[in-house]
Amino acid sequence: MRTLRPCSWRPRDIAYHLGDITLGTMYRQLSRWAESGLILKIGSGLYTATTHSQTPLPRPRKR
Repeated sequence: MRTLRPCSWRPRDIAYHLGDITLGTMYRQLSRWAESGLILKIGSGLYTATTHSQTPLPRPRKR
């Protein structure tokens, strides 16, 4: 998602680049990433990258 210029991405475009993933799974994962601050949700179905952070990722939640 990080490119030389800022741009927005739709879930369908991101899923296409990731390969074998369903669109429903992509929507859920993007929501989780947006909630945790890894990406920004800038509108209905539009996402963009955040600026780089040195903060380590949190440990995974137990299910």
